[in-house]
Amino acid sequence: MTSDPTGPAQLSVFAQNVARYRAARGWTQRELAEALSSRGMPVDSTAVSRIENGTRDVRLSEALLIADALSVDLDRLLIGMRSPAQELRHRREVSDDWALQFSEILPNWLHSMRRTSEFLQENPNLVATVFDDRVGRPKSADDYLPWVMRRIRSKNDQFRIARAWQGVVVRTDIEARQLMQVIGAALEGLLTVAEGEDAQARHPHEIVELLENLTFLERSNNGG
Repeated sequence: MTSDPTGPAQLSVFAQNVARYRAARGWTQRELAEALSSRGMPVDSTAVSRIENGTRDVRLSEALLIADALSVDLDRLLIGMRSPAQELRHRREVSDDWALQFSEILPNWLHSMRRTSEFLQENPNLVATVFDDRVGRPKSADDYLPWVMRRIRSKNDQFRIARAWQGVVVRTDIEARQLMQVIGAALEGLLTVAEGEDAQARHPHEIVELLENLTFLERSNNGG
C-alpha cells in the first residue's frame, strides 16, 4: 500500500486476503467494486481484479474502505504483512488491550455476584426461588457461590458438547497452568476481605475457586 514501507510480497499478501474475504462473502469482483463505489471509492471490476492480483497500489484510506465493504477489521486484511518484530508488537498491543478490558469487566462481575450472595444471606427464604435445570438449587444461602461454580461447570460441558463455544486451545499442561497463573496475577488486589482496620487484599476462597473453574483452556491433541 502506498505511504507504507511495503514491498511486492506484502502487497501480494494483502491482495490474497482481499480475494479470500470477498470469496467468503460470495461476492463477485463486480459486486465488491459496486460496494466500494458506494463508499466513495469509484472502481470497476477490472480495478478490483488488479487489487487482488497485487498489481494496483492501495492507499491506507482505500484499505479502510475495502475492509468496511467486506465487513472485516483492517487487521484481517493485513495478516501476514508485518515483519516479525511488527507482528510481535501488534500481538502485545492486542494482549494489553484485552487485559485492560478484563480489568474493567471482571470487578463488575465479581461485585454483582457478591451483592447477590449478600442479598441471599439477608433473605435466605429466597434460596428456593433460585433454580437451574442442570444443577438444581443452592443448598443454602452460603451455597450460592459454589452453586454458581457448579452452574458454570455444567455450562462448559454443554458448550463443549454442542461445539457452540470454543475454548482457548493450549499445547501443553504447563502452558495451561502458566495462563491460569497469569489470570491469578491479574486478580490480585481485586478482592478485599473486610477485617476492620486491618483489612488485607486477598481472595475469598469461594470466589477464587469459582474463577478457577472457568474451564476455557483446552489442551490441543497436537500438544506434547
